[in-house]
Amino acid sequence: MFRPWETKNMITSAVTNPEIPEKTVIRETKCPEPINLRSVLAYLKCQRYPVYIHSKNDKSNFRRQAKSFYFSDDVLYHKKNSVLVIFDEEQRKSILKMIHEGSEESIEAVALPSHCGRDATINMLSQRCDWPSITSDVKSFIKECGVCQRVNPATLKIVPE
Repeated sequence: MFRPWETKNMITSAVTNPEIPEKTVIRETKCPEPINLRSVLAYLKCQRYPVYIHSKNDKSNFRRQAKSFYFSDDVLYHKKNSVLVIFDEEQRKSILKMIHEGSEESIEAVALPSHCGRDATINMLSQRCDWPSITSDVKSFIKECGVCQRVNPATLKIVPE
């Protein structure tokens, strides 16, 4: 049972108690490193681990992460929803721009709504392709989009009558 007054007392006694060393680590967590997609593609092709993986534990973690992908015709796909994994930064930007702003290049792109917001853009992108930083890329792209910033309800000023 959570009792806030007990937690407060424990914190106070820990601060005032000289027996506890100043640099005591209470709990340390290690965030998993993002997976290198080019290494996954090379592993799936040749069944060889990247040179930076040495320990048995690292190999096991890498295999577990690589299980989420498959490749066909030298193209990497995500198993979850069979979407294409994009490596090239410029290609990522052009796809993001096409999905967000609309484009005259394809029938599908013309049919898509343009400037539909962060969540809808992430959803449309996730149905077609994938890359590790897709959410943060969409957020920064929309923050820099002039049209979205002009029509954003949070930034609109109400004109007094």
